[in-house]
Amino acid sequence: PYLAPEVTQGRCCKASDVWSFRTLLWHLATGRPPHADLHPARVLVGLATGNLPVGPWPAGVDPAVRKIREACLQWQPEKRPAFD
Repeated sequence: PYLAPEVTQGRCCKASDVWSFRTLLWHLATGRPPHADLHPARVLVGLATGNLPVGPWPAGVDPAVRKIREACLQWQPEKRPAFD
């Protein structure tokens, strides 16, 4: 569930890790692995098609963390933060 969409298509870049980081932020904020209630095949298809929302943030998550997550969520890798 941490894979970036481009990784499901055999492409990997530094921005793929940025995508994974946004999912890790959600996991840390909620204490639950993402998509734990879905079949792994459904997760893979959802990641490949961009049709797999992570889920709602719990109340009290710092707005700065939410903003970072949203920036990392860009579908196109080149639009994600560089993390340099």
